[in-house]
Amino acid sequence: MQLERRVSGRFVEWLFGSARGEPVSSRLRDAGLDLEALSPDYPAESVHAWLSVLSSSLHPGAAPAEALRRLGFDAVRKVRQGETLEQVMTALPEKLERLGNFFDVSVRSYGDFRYVAHFDDVNFLPTFFLGVLQGVTSATSTQPLEVVWSPSGLSGARYEVHAR
Repeated sequence: MQLERRVSGRFVEWLFGSARGEPVSSRLRDAGLDLEALSPDYPAESVHAWLSVLSSSLHPGAAPAEALRRLGFDAVRKVRQGETLEQVMTALPEKLERLGNFFDVSVRSYGDFRYVAHFDDVNFLPTFFLGVLQGVTSATSTQPLEVVWSPSGLSGARYEVHAR
């Protein structure tokens, strides 16, 4: 028996809470997310559609993948401000695994200012998580950094973070 992939309701509330107001909240409601009646958790498959609605509303002129990347970046940009790259990358697996029951994230260090984060499953949102990694690492005291992603397996991704 395979476990249903679920995403934390607290994550959904944090990410979509600022989307209250028309027309985006009605578009989200049409896609199945009622911001006035939040649940403890949601099917992971629904989150992809909701992120697409929100990202296209916030970045209407951008290509869908770029809009998702920008949404991920903007959502976390100030969350880990002032920490070192090592602190951010060390905390990353635990922080991301709280978002849903299907996240399995590992981070390996390859020396100073070079890390590889591997996600077993990115819920078909690799550019959203690229933006998340770009956002959290941009707030560190290590600058400038580059984050590069590549597909890994059927639904995973590999993100390399390194100093330029």
